[in-house]
Amino acid sequence: MTDDLEKQDINDVLRELDASPGGLNDDQVRARLSKYGFNAVAKEKESRIKKFLLKFWAPVPWMLELTALISYILGKRVDTYIILALLLFNSLVSFFQESKANNALELLENKMMTNARVLRNSSWIEVQSKELVPGDIIHCRLGDLVPADVKIMSGEILVDQSALTGESNAVSKVSGNLLFSGSVLKRGESTGVVVATGSKTFFGKTAELVKVAKSDSHLDKLILSIVRYLIAMDVVLVISLLIFSLIYGVSIYNTIPYSLVVLIASVPVALPATFTIASAYGAVDLSQKGALVTRLSAVEDAASMDAICFDKTGTLTQNRVSVSDPIAYGIDLNEMLLYAVLASDISTQDSIDIAVINYAKEKGVDSSGYSIKKFIPFDPSIKRTAAVAERGGIIISVTKGAPQVILKLVKPPHSVNVKNVMAKVNELAARGYRTIGIARSLNGEEYQFCGLIPLHDPPRDDSASLINRIRDLGIRPRMITGDSEPIALEIATEVGIGEKICKIPASSNEDWNVEECDAFAEVLPEDKFNLVKAL
Repeated sequence: MTDDLEKQDINDVLRELDASPGGLNDDQVRARLSKYGFNAVAKEKESRIKKFLLKFWAPVPWMLELTALISYILGKRVDTYIILALLLFNSLVSFFQESKANNALELLENKMMTNARVLRNSSWIEVQSKELVPGDIIHCRLGDLVPADVKIMSGEILVDQSALTGESNAVSKVSGNLLFSGSVLKRGESTGVVVATGSKTFFGKTAELVKVAKSDSHLDKLILSIVRYLIAMDVVLVISLLIFSLIYGVSIYNTIPYSLVVLIASVPVALPATFTIASAYGAVDLSQKGALVTRLSAVEDAASMDAICFDKTGTLTQNRVSVSDPIAYGIDLNEMLLYAVLASDISTQDSIDIAVINYAKEKGVDSSGYSIKKFIPFDPSIKRTAAVAERGGIIISVTKGAPQVILKLVKPPHSVNVKNVMAKVNELAARGYRTIGIARSLNGEEYQFCGLIPLHDPPRDDSASLINRIRDLGIRPRMITGDSEPIALEIATEVGIGEKICKIPASSNEDWNVEECDAFAEVLPEDKFNLVKAL
């Protein structure tokens, strides 16, 4: 479906959606909200009563309920009331702790609700993003979080899709391309038509995978495991008791009550309550440290894990472009950085421009004496920026962009060994670096190649120490990213995760041992869930 929409002409898409460049009217919006629902990933809403009653429907509560029933049958009323009180205590503590956390989470979600600029009844208005419907015409600006899947009608933009793909490099989008929900505009503005909302978006489909992921509580498994061993021993005792009664002629009916007492005694009725209290204290302690526990058993689940998977972008790395060891050709390094700064504009909020300007400032490069006469932001069609600056009557034309593009601008007498430069670019790419080239022209002369600037998304300062602490706890860390294999290797090695990088086989018939891998590269969002499941 995504490929089809990407290939379709915008007019055909508008026709299929029964939309027009003037936007939808109020009647159309109401009808589509009724048909498609709100632009949000649907959540299963359960009443508080149902949530509370479900606390009595699980393996551990079943065990206590059965024990209470047997105690009641045997006439042990006090024991029955104690067991029921413990059962109620477990359920109440868990219910109120989780309700408190969920209320806080809901409040946080409401505060983070975003608005969208939408064309309705031929007028631009702002509405909550959740009120968007397929066929709406919306306008996105620099810094906006894209609220739905959109077919671009006009505009050339640069977007950060790292939340969706894990790819840290921004992606160029032009008219006719698809813009996915959850992307962030890093440069430019765009107008487009909404083609999918809520669970039908690329992001929503991935969220649906996680939503259906359910697993048995590790706590329940642990308690039931203990009970199984105790009951196994008690079964041996009961059989011995029955054999003894047969040998000595004791009535079997007199022996059964004692046998049931032995079985009841094997059930540690206070154990679940003890775990619940400990988990509640743990949840409170975590909340004071900024972690919100929405499921009480998650505290114990987290404490018992033996493997953890990290995303790369923004988790292990800083999610920002950074300059690393520029290389000058034929001129001073600071002079090359000066030309790079002149070919950048911080007002565009382009991540590469910001990285270059900040790095040059750290190195003491001063461009304040230059007057910028003209600046052309990055253009996806020519893959470079360009600027014209003047100082003391000297006109300097500067440009920065893809090395192969910049090298084509260089003409004699300023020749450069293209083969050597591209070999360096390829070497840096193999280490996970993205590289831009710099060139300048004085007073209308031919361009001179000035150098290369390697770029990467550096690890967070605390990533390596965090990985070490996790290993010390007996937990094996792994990294999952949508980035390429060289970038994954560079980061995984730098933070201490390991050097064994794997890619998910294209065919399910291919053999591979997932346990041997330290990190996984080029992983699609929908594959991450299955990958974690396999681990």
